[in-house]
Amino acid sequence: MGGYIGLFLASQIPNAVSGIVTLGTKVDWTVENAAKEVRQLNPDKILEKVPKFAGRLSRIHGPENWRNVVISTGLLMTELGCNSLHEKDYININVPVTMMIGDSDSMVDMNTSKLVCDFIPNSRFVVLQNTEHPFEKADLSLIADFLNNF
Repeated sequence: MGGYIGLFLASQIPNAVSGIVTLGTKVDWTVENAAKEVRQLNPDKILEKVPKFAGRLSRIHGPENWRNVVISTGLLMTELGCNSLHEKDYININVPVTMMIGDSDSMVDMNTSKLVCDFIPNSRFVVLQNTEHPFEKADLSLIADFLNNF
């Protein structure tokens, strides 16, 4: 979600960033989309249905914090759904932007991402081959090549 926050910041405060590179950034936030995502962010259900993921969250954020991280992420998503970026916001981004998406990303809509990228004046859209969502599953050497050329 950092890519979306970067885009939001660049659209609202023109000199806040000098450039943005995103990977697998969901850009089609609506109240309905946010509600759908938030329904999946119940810590008890995560622990019950995907215990490996709950364990990973616990290792990353701490056993006492991971549940709060999940709940706070849901609140952030709800806020994004209510205050999402629109075409006029993307047009106002005046820094270089590279939007990358994996060809096997099942969480982010490639067509919507490409459309949004086309709104941004100084942007480039990159599809990474054999790349899934999330970042941890991406080929970091491939990403590093794009970052070095940014």
